[in-house]
Amino acid sequence: MQQTLDRIPDFSRKILAANVYFRRADELGKAWSRTSKEVTGYKKTDEYARMFVEIEKVKQEFAERNSGYYLKVNIGTRSLETRIQKWNSLRSVGRTAREFIDSCRQEFSDSVYKVMPDSIEVERFRAFLRRYEFDKDRVPTVATPGLSKHGQLRAFDFKVMKGRRMIAGANSASIPTKWDRAGWTKKLKEAVFAVSNRFEGPLSAPNEPWHYNYLPGDISSELDSSAENYEMKQVEERDRE
Repeated sequence: MQQTLDRIPDFSRKILAANVYFRRADELGKAWSRTSKEVTGYKKTDEYARMFVEIEKVKQEFAERNSGYYLKVNIGTRSLETRIQKWNSLRSVGRTAREFIDSCRQEFSDSVYKVMPDSIEVERFRAFLRRYEFDKDRVPTVATPGLSKHGQLRAFDFKVMKGRRMIAGANSASIPTKWDRAGWTKKLKEAVFAVSNRFEGPLSAPNEPWHYNYLPGDISSELDSSAENYEMKQVEERDRE
């Protein structure tokens, strides 16, 4: 984390990232992005294989529900280097960082803090950091460096396709028209949860109707309830044929 912060030159963006790390301190060990070596090892696990099964179930269900359309899925890690570059350059991060710094300054102006704070004042500021909430419509459009589910190979961006043409993709500007009004936000969600309980989503902050996180859960059992339902559905369809 310190090495990551050292690569964020802008003070407000650096402090914003540091606050996210502070608030998620208890889970950082498990949530941090995988190294390239760890990714190679993860791809050999049962969890990774099961994840592909779940994705294929969603793709098949979506195609059956939406004749002529199909899903493409981006599967791959997003490097820490890429995340840092985006954190340093995106306007949404800079805006949120400035608002956060302004809120910190307001906290200092509204409360009696000494020039050299004592332990009580330090804890008071810690409490402020813990309860600080971003406006859900103005959160950064990229995850804090090191904490992206994409970096753990447990997040996926679905794209709606028709032939070779992309109908709805991972573009924030297209959400109102190509996702929400066109109905693909709802249709994708229905397909995902009709056949699997291994996903959570879509991502709401920032709003990304194409983004779903994979929930590995207990992979020791061969079939969970959703998989059983899926298998039963396939048997019934074969019987009808």
